[in-house]
Amino acid sequence: RRTFPIARNEDTERPYILSMGSAHRDYPTLIKALEPLQIRTIIVTRPDTVSQLPQHDWIEYRHSLSSEECDQLLARARLSVTPVANLETASGQVTFIDAMRAGVAPVVTRCPGTQGYIEDGQNGALAAPFDADDLRQKIQALWQDDAARLALADRAAASAAAQFSDEAAAARLKEILLEVGGA
Repeated sequence: RRTFPIARNEDTERPYILSMGSAHRDYPTLIKALEPLQIRTIIVTRPDTVSQLPQHDWIEYRHSLSSEECDQLLARARLSVTPVANLETASGQVTFIDAMRAGVAPVVTRCPGTQGYIEDGQNGALAAPFDADDLRQKIQALWQDDAARLALADRAAASAAAQFSDEAAAARLKEILLEVGGA
C-alpha cells in the first residue's frame, strides 16, 4: 500500500466517525450501535445502499467520492469503523489498513478479513459480528478516552508501516524467494 498521502488533521470542532466501503458492510449494526450515542457519523458507500438505510440527523451519507476525497475524510476522522457482514471470506482490509496507515484508530468486526491484521487492543479494536452492544462499547470507549484512542492509533500506524507497506511486502517476498530458491 502506498504511503498515506495526507497528514492527519482530526476535526476537533465537529469530530466524527468515518465508515466507508460497500463490499459486505454491516451498516445496520453500526447504526443500531450508534443510536443511543448519536455521535456524528459519515458513511461512504453506494447510493443503492444508502437508500436502504435509516436517516438520522447525526448520520451523513456520501457516495461517488474520489480517492482524494475519501483520504481527506479519513485524515480528519476521530475513529474509523469497518463493520463487516461477511463471515465466510475476507472483506474490508483496504478500508481498515488505510485507517491504520492514516493514524486513525480502527474499530473492525472480528471476521476472516481481520485475522492477521488487527490484534484487539494492540493496533485496533475488534467487535463481535452483528453485535451492536459490543460494537457500541468499543466505539464509546475509544471515543471518550483520548489517550487510549491516540495510543491505539499510533500503534496501528506503526503496525501498518512495519507489516503492510510496499517495503514490508518486498522484504517478505525476498524472504520467500530465498526460502524457495535458496541463497
